[in-house]
Amino acid sequence: MYDFLKNHRIQRLVNEKPRLQILPGCCSIYWPNNTLGNNNPQLLVRILDLKFLHIKKMDNMRKIWCHQHIIMDSFSKIDFFQVYDCHKLLNIFPSNMLGRLQKLEKLFIQRCNSLELIFEELNTTGRDVETVPRVLVFPQLTWLRLSDLPSLRSFYLGLYISEWPKLNKLSMWRCNKVEILTSEHSSFEKSHGGSQPENSIQEQLFIVDKVAFPKIEHLALEWNWIVKEILHRNFSKYSCNIKVVELIRASKQSGICPCCFLCTLTNLERLDVYHGFFGEIFACEELDCKKKHADTPSKLSQLRLANLADSLHQCEEDSLLCKVFRNLTSLEVLKCHTLKNLVPSFVSFQNLKKLEVSRCDGLVNLMEVSVAKNLGQLTRLKINECKMIEEIIMHGVDEVENRMIFYQLEYLELHSLPKLTSFCSGNCNIEFPSLQQIVMRQCPTMEIFSQGVLSTPKLQRLQTAEVYDEGSWAGSLNTTIQKLFKDMVGFRCIENFTISDFPHLKEVWREKILVRNLKSLVMDDKCCSLRYIFTSSVALSLVQLQKLQIKNCVILEVIEVIEEETVTNNLFPNLYELKLINLPELESFCNFAGNAIELPSLTHLLIENCPNIQTFVSNFTGEDMSTTKDKRLTDIQPLFDEKIRLSNLKLLRLDKMDKLREIWHHQLSLNSFSKLDSLGLYNCHNVLNVFPSNMFGRLQKLKWTVIKNCSSLYEIFELQASSCGKTQAITAAQLEKLVLHDLPKLKHIWDVDSQGLLTCQNLISIEVIDCGSLKSVFPASVGRNLLRLEQLWIENCCMVEEIFAKEEQVDEAVPRFPRLTFLRLAELPRLQSFYPRVHISEWPVLKNLHVWKCDRIEIFVSNVLRFQVNQGESQQEKPMEQPLLLLDKVPFNNLESLTLDWKWIEKESLHEKLPMYSCKLKVLTFVGFHNEANICVSCFLHKLPDLERLQARQGFFKEIFSFKGFGCEEKHVEAPSKLSILWLFDVFDTLHLWEENSLSGKVFQNLRILEVIKCGNLKCLVPSSASFKNLKTLKVSKCNGLLNLVAAPTAKSMMQLTKLSVSECERIEEIIIHEGDEVEDIIIFKKLSCLELQCLPSLTSFYSGNYITEFPSLEQLVVRECPNMKTFSRGVLRAPRLYGLQITETAEGKGYWKGNLNTTVEHLFTEEAGPGSIGGGTWRAATGEKRIYTNIVNSAGKYFSLKPSNKTTTSCGWVAIDVRNGKIIWSIADPSNALAFGPLTLANGVLFAGSTHGKGPIYAMNAKTGKVL
Repeated sequence: MYDFLKNHRIQRLVNEKPRLQILPGCCSIYWPNNTLGNNNPQLLVRILDLKFLHIKKMDNMRKIWCHQHIIMDSFSKIDFFQVYDCHKLLNIFPSNMLGRLQKLEKLFIQRCNSLELIFEELNTTGRDVETVPRVLVFPQLTWLRLSDLPSLRSFYLGLYISEWPKLNKLSMWRCNKVEILTSEHSSFEKSHGGSQPENSIQEQLFIVDKVAFPKIEHLALEWNWIVKEILHRNFSKYSCNIKVVELIRASKQSGICPCCFLCTLTNLERLDVYHGFFGEIFACEELDCKKKHADTPSKLSQLRLANLADSLHQCEEDSLLCKVFRNLTSLEVLKCHTLKNLVPSFVSFQNLKKLEVSRCDGLVNLMEVSVAKNLGQLTRLKINECKMIEEIIMHGVDEVENRMIFYQLEYLELHSLPKLTSFCSGNCNIEFPSLQQIVMRQCPTMEIFSQGVLSTPKLQRLQTAEVYDEGSWAGSLNTTIQKLFKDMVGFRCIENFTISDFPHLKEVWREKILVRNLKSLVMDDKCCSLRYIFTSSVALSLVQLQKLQIKNCVILEVIEVIEEETVTNNLFPNLYELKLINLPELESFCNFAGNAIELPSLTHLLIENCPNIQTFVSNFTGEDMSTTKDKRLTDIQPLFDEKIRLSNLKLLRLDKMDKLREIWHHQLSLNSFSKLDSLGLYNCHNVLNVFPSNMFGRLQKLKWTVIKNCSSLYEIFELQASSCGKTQAITAAQLEKLVLHDLPKLKHIWDVDSQGLLTCQNLISIEVIDCGSLKSVFPASVGRNLLRLEQLWIENCCMVEEIFAKEEQVDEAVPRFPRLTFLRLAELPRLQSFYPRVHISEWPVLKNLHVWKCDRIEIFVSNVLRFQVNQGESQQEKPMEQPLLLLDKVPFNNLESLTLDWKWIEKESLHEKLPMYSCKLKVLTFVGFHNEANICVSCFLHKLPDLERLQARQGFFKEIFSFKGFGCEEKHVEAPSKLSILWLFDVFDTLHLWEENSLSGKVFQNLRILEVIKCGNLKCLVPSSASFKNLKTLKVSKCNGLLNLVAAPTAKSMMQLTKLSVSECERIEEIIIHEGDEVEDIIIFKKLSCLELQCLPSLTSFYSGNYITEFPSLEQLVVRECPNMKTFSRGVLRAPRLYGLQITETAEGKGYWKGNLNTTVEHLFTEEAGPGSIGGGTWRAATGEKRIYTNIVNSAGKYFSLKPSNKTTTSCGWVAIDVRNGKIIWSIADPSNALAFGPLTLANGVLFAGSTHGKGPIYAMNAKTGKVL
């Protein structure tokens, strides 16, 4: 850990009485969770020799230093300072701290959500305003890390110049408000003027003089910042020394070619790529710079890839990417789950010395033989934690040369590869002349190293641990591995065990595995015949177990049986996550006759679909079991009682527990649930209330509560019970988020609150939806203390009359919402008022206001003066026509999104109130727009200068842009200037009934995004004269009258379109309509990169005309559930960047492909189950229930996709085909990864098939689903 403060704790600095605290020998301080609190104004601090300071998880801290209380020479020797997870912190240093940071070498600031500035702005007023820039110099700083700071705007808000003479490493990511990284002081003054430094807040993080970072060698940045640095010509000034680049979320969509950028870094030695798309970094086709890149960055030799969204296969032979691979000496690949194997067969790693691959769960094999033959320089190979990998080197059938020599390989590690069967299964001769150390851990299915001749002259042992292991040896590597496999040594040290991966061990796993080493255990065997899983002795052996998941065990009644009362009550001491899922007969977690058991480290508990469980710990065992069960059925059993101690539980989720009626007993073990911060309750239909009054004292840290679909629940918080004391209730009210959905019998959230027992002052978000018996949401006294509330959402509660209930004792205080930004009141037919008394409401930061279908509300808002004149100032009770909101002056200064019933918009406009609060509107939604409007909608929209998005639902769209009858036609020459997004839902008329050059047409020309949903009267989206020259995204869904989308002339205008999605339109036959008089022409979707066609049963083609259609940027195409689509386009079709068609919503890899798009679409309807041999399937097929069952031979071991799962394999397998339409119902691969030549037999719904694997298995499969039984 850290060198702690020589027996001093930081509490001494804030709690002791002396005004001056001197710690002359202090070298390092670590401030743990929540020990600092607020600054003590009576305390002066002097710390002379402090060098290391670490502050972490100080939830209530807003400032670290109070500049008035720091003695002159304090903190002047700090060389390493880091701040993590302080989410209320606004800045790091006071302005007078700069002189004390002259020795600072490392500064790390991470995960501080509210941090806006690094240095606090110097307090200046009037004539003291800064006119000369401050100089911020960090003479010794070598490493600066800023990450996960969503509110960070600038280093210092005032006028300044920063200097970083020794900065060697800059790491920065997820600081989303920072737009520009660096700016020269001279250009800043020209742009903003010296008197307006505040304008820089949203523009640049660092203001510098000339060269920003003269010594920088290591740069870790998000790609968008690098692009801006290049475009502003700042990057080249400090990039000449860069040796290491960590590139985050790289993409060429920015207009800067990442490849060009890398080639300018003449000294680049190492490249790390995190997230994003790796293939785009070295692909230059679209940016016309391919000719520039004949060679790679000359010194680039190390590559690290992590969390990539694509594979490494998207490179052509002799491409720049292949050249990069040839020059590498080190390659690390981490968490790239889309990889099936590492690189294509033509890639060469001729200089590679180190290769490490870890946690790539989609990887089936590492590389082909042709790639492995070029690894002559490889010295170190590590493959770790790849769940699906079956072999390291895949030997193809067509391989001619059968010899591989790894000349320099000295170290080989294979760790935690549960499906690995061999290093190479082909009949290759493999030589390792230099191999001295091989570590093979947790590879329980590895039966042999290689089938061919194997030479390892220097190897004398095989280790099952990297250190402190003398290893095993049985004369040769193959013999040693075979012996380990026979002795099941691979299971002994296994840390992560899933029973379904090893079905042959389901009855004997306790004997074959050293359970004391297990850290993760998953029991998921449907055929398990056990009534319980653990005996006392086994449970007590699981001392390292951290995660336990038990699911799909159909007759399991209890997890653990402890029959001896003397057994220790401390179970699973390191278990922090427990999941119990789909256990229909489970009645309890543990049977225990003693006083209580404890799970001391458990923080996460999930119980899902365990309908018979009533209590977590039961006490029936042996002969007494049936009697105790019968008695328990007549009682209400709480899930948790005094027999279980869960002192560290933080998250509790209960779902589908049909017999659960009560969660907590009135007596619980000491400290149980005292750290609970999240509760989820779902589909528990017999639970009556959630929080009894005795629980409030324990729920001091509860912040998050979600309750959904509990049909008997009538109350959330029970306050009426006599045991509920005032202090106890107040300390329980730390709730921040409350979500209540689908609770039809809920009468009260709080039953009473006449004494103000529950203040809920920390609530931030409240959602109450589909609660049909609720009449009000809050007691009035609760509402008056919601000062931190940011979101309030009440919807579809048919009995709600008031948001805040009436109260017996009148209090002058009224609800205030100083932080509320989102308010939604929808489908509340009985709602009459927000608050029962007349009051003026204030909404200073409200940005989103959505109110509709509240039919009893006659007036939406009224100002206080008008209301007093109409009603009389003396009236205190709610009048018959009180407005929903009574406001004063300008009601919503910051309103950006507004949804209202059209009748309210009309009334607000006619009374001239709407312009008072709509000037900043960016999003406007009409609900129920009719064709007899009393105001001109176009005039109304033109009064909204910032309107960007217009949404219309359940109305007549054509009337929105009609101004006939209002005498204002001449005003509407142009559409609203910023309107660029149109969303239409359940519109009653069509979109194409307008005149050419009308206002509607101009609106469509300006659109960037158009979404049309459930507009049943549409036949065609727009007339052929319509133009979408600026449209980037078009989504159309559930428009069942639609026959086609657009005509060819409209399609030709879509040059900017990047995404097109059409789904669930039952009658649509083609996307672009072919008109008979067309002559040959061309349609180019220049920027379209993503096209989705889903659930379109009548679609026959994308375009049936003769036009040439080109998609130069198309990379993702999804065609799902379009059974009548016979071809994509009749004319010439070009899609040069498309190499796969996805046929599922979440397709893996490149998808389905047959050389070109038209051929691929045609093959979708002449389905091939998989590769055959000389013929297709062989031997005898089986038939039954209008299905044919046959084998997939695949004798060449080709890659293909199983349907409809789209999983890829090189194995043989079996397939079920619907005889009525030829569709594939299911297909699976041979689990033995062998040949499947044998005949098939069907009996009693079970399909039997054999495999040529050496053990001669016969598999029984469910004929309906293909699941191996």
